[in-house]
Amino acid sequence: MTNGYTERINAILRECAIHSERLESARTKCGAFFPLDATSYPELTADQVEHIDQLVYRFTKLQDALGAKLFPGIASALREDAAALSVMDTLALLEKVGAIPDAGKWIQLRETRNELAHDYVDDPEQGSAQLNALYEAVAELEAVRVQADSFARSRVLESRL
Repeated sequence: MTNGYTERINAILRECAIHSERLESARTKCGAFFPLDATSYPELTADQVEHIDQLVYRFTKLQDALGAKLFPGIASALREDAAALSVMDTLALLEKVGAIPDAGKWIQLRETRNELAHDYVDDPEQGSAQLNALYEAVAELEAVRVQADSFARSRVLESRL
């Protein structure tokens, strides 16, 4: 028997999976011209920029869905007072129970994401370094998603059936 909570978590897991699939597609398309450097960065074609934009967008959307939706949902299933926890306390809880691999790594991924808010069009060295870091961080973000998804399915959803 399912309830609204189960449906909500399943919807979040589906959303994360869609972002993940599209993120990997963009990463694959970018693989032909990554890593970037100060010489190749200013020479990116319009198509390459589109692939990078999709990479950035999906990375951001996946991280937002995980951090703002799935993580609080898992924490709420584990603790009644989860809504009162700080972000750091929520991350510590999720790491402790095995829902995420490493709270510190999540913070680093968040910092990588926040760096994307700065546009380095006039600084090819900084711009290429920032995008290379993002490109490399995709695999780490996916590992977090997979572990959180597995935890949610086995420890949260199954316990509610």
